[in-house]
Amino acid sequence: MFIFERLISIRLCFPFQHKLIIYESYVKDLSIQTRLLLQSLEELEKEANQRVALLENKLKKAHITLQVCEKLDFMDIKIHLFCSCLSSFP
Repeated sequence: MFIFERLISIRLCFPFQHKLIIYESYVKDLSIQTRLLLQSLEELEKEANQRVALLENKLKKAHITLQVCEKLDFMDIKIHLFCSCLSSFP
């Protein structure tokens, strides 16, 4: 009787073992996909940080250029005023 019960137990367990194997494979695939997704996100974050740094540098250079242009315009106004003052003298 013990052998018969054991055979029935094995037959009943086989579908569950098969499902277990399928689920383990599914979980393994999900783990691999998750790892790849994380790597992709890290690469995107790195690229985004590089772009932000590049734009910050461009913005700093543009700000410096603007300051220089403003100073030159101010100096041009001073020179123009000085020249008009000189021309008003006889």
